[in-house]
Amino acid sequence: MLKSLVVLVAFTFCSPVFAEELFKGKPPEGVFSLGISAGLAPLGSNGGFVSVGNIGAKIVNIGFVPDINNQVWLELGGGVHVGFTGALISGIFSSHLRWDFIVNDSWTLFAAGGVGGWVTSPAGATTFVLFPRIGAGAIYYFVPQVGLRLDISHEWSTIGIMARLP
Repeated sequence: MLKSLVVLVAFTFCSPVFAEELFKGKPPEGVFSLGISAGLAPLGSNGGFVSVGNIGAKIVNIGFVPDINNQVWLELGGGVHVGFTGALISGIFSSHLRWDFIVNDSWTLFAAGGVGGWVTSPAGATTFVLFPRIGAGAIYYFVPQVGLRLDISHEWSTIGIMARLP
């Protein structure tokens, strides 16, 4: 059993996938991003389902850390939140910077920071809430321009598709 574990660990760290230098290389092409995600979100004391669309523009091609492959995007997001009971439907929005750390051609890790909020009108009384947005996530590009995106923040946890556009 121990021999199998040693062989598995050795194979993992000696495989060609890990032979490349991580967080190095040429920055990915594309100056715009477009995506759609769905997941779960708390909204005040009412949790529910959320559907979010986002659009982004690259503002820094070679990011703030010169030794690694990183980029900064300005991203806008918006969508709809439907409470678990279906009684509360709200509009949600976010404006933030997304700081991408490009691990390799397939994987990108990111941090997000900015402002977000929601608008809801239960029983005729409109409520508008604004708060800081802090989150993190990962993107797995299964082709060079299209990937699977996971986004986790205090606003929502979603999974969806994202594309880099020229």
